[in-house]
Amino acid sequence: MLSVNQPWDKLKTCAVGRSYPPELYDFIVNPKVRNLLEKIAIETEEDYQKLIGILEKHNVEVIRTQYRLTEDGKIPKVSGTNVYEKPPMCPRDDSAMIGNRFFTPGDEMTNWRTILKNQGIKNIPKDWDAVRELKDTDYDRYEELANIIQTYTCNIQYRDRVIPMGKELLYNLKPIVDYVESQGNEVVRDMNINSSCTLRIGKDLYFGLVNPQLQEDTYQEHVDKLFPDYRCHITSYSGHTDSVFTALCPGLIMTVGGGCWGEGVDPDQKYEEEFPGWERVHLANESWAKMEKWTKYREQTRGRWWIEGASYEPACVDYVDHWMSHWVNYAAETVFDVNLLMIDRHNAIINSENPVVVKKLEEYGITPHIFNFRHRYFWDGGIHCITLDLDREGDREDYFPERG
Repeated sequence: MLSVNQPWDKLKTCAVGRSYPPELYDFIVNPKVRNLLEKIAIETEEDYQKLIGILEKHNVEVIRTQYRLTEDGKIPKVSGTNVYEKPPMCPRDDSAMIGNRFFTPGDEMTNWRTILKNQGIKNIPKDWDAVRELKDTDYDRYEELANIIQTYTCNIQYRDRVIPMGKELLYNLKPIVDYVESQGNEVVRDMNINSSCTLRIGKDLYFGLVNPQLQEDTYQEHVDKLFPDYRCHITSYSGHTDSVFTALCPGLIMTVGGGCWGEGVDPDQKYEEEFPGWERVHLANESWAKMEKWTKYREQTRGRWWIEGASYEPACVDYVDHWMSHWVNYAAETVFDVNLLMIDRHNAIINSENPVVVKKLEEYGITPHIFNFRHRYFWDGGIHCITLDLDREGDREDYFPERG
């Protein structure tokens, strides 16, 4: 049976994302745009293969995500929109193996009408356009419905619409779910648990708020019920905590930014409280300082993506923003060297040869393996994002037994 208890235990099975192949972009008329996306597709898969090579060299079994196509073999559009479905680049963003239970999107979450009905909402509008019309007549009602759908579904925000994305995710993650089920593991359908927002340190689980609509106390109650045998901590951070802090081995954590414990909280004091006696390496200049080229073009892309030598092309910017707006998010997140993957206690895959990171890893007996994911600023996905650990050796430990 598969299990994951600590991020530094020996990695045995790992899922890796997948992008669309270059030939799927042949429908694009503008040659600059088509050539750019074809180049990204080719180089992205080349980089995936390099990553797979590193993993397999360390005897890690690799499972890939899968993309879906229309009946005529084209990239499908998100239902009810004119934007294309995002390729399954980042399996970690939607799934997690915690202990021996696998968390993933569920069928019951894909129909927004069913969601509203289950919430006791009466007189449900017949379609989403009818929900949008409530904006002019009953804004509070619109907000109520939108918030419920955002809380209980995987979705994208397309202009002023919330588009449930459950069916796409179920297809993308099917090879992973099939593999997990074949190993006899329980699959839990829950949209609010994923390992991009969860740090697993034995008996202690640290959760970021997966969805901005969730309240801390509500989420605390939710995870306490899901994980009664763990100590669950809520970080107050609304977003992917794996871009803010991580644990590399017992006694060592790495952080960037001001921390993820909410306004008015001293991050030094809070990290010491949560990880008493552990060394904290803070990377003070791991965001904007590395994005000098990107800052020249962030006005055009609104800071959401960057491709060297191409992002300032108006045709490319317009095309991506119009047809692929949800493929990209916030590029600065992926600069961070905390977005790394531990292969085992003595090997880590990192995205750049940062001297502070390398020196500290070596002090703790950890060998860094450099993996340059060339288009992470476009895909908004670092090494941790584009992988998903499914099985690691080792039982669940208690690193803070004094907590009881």
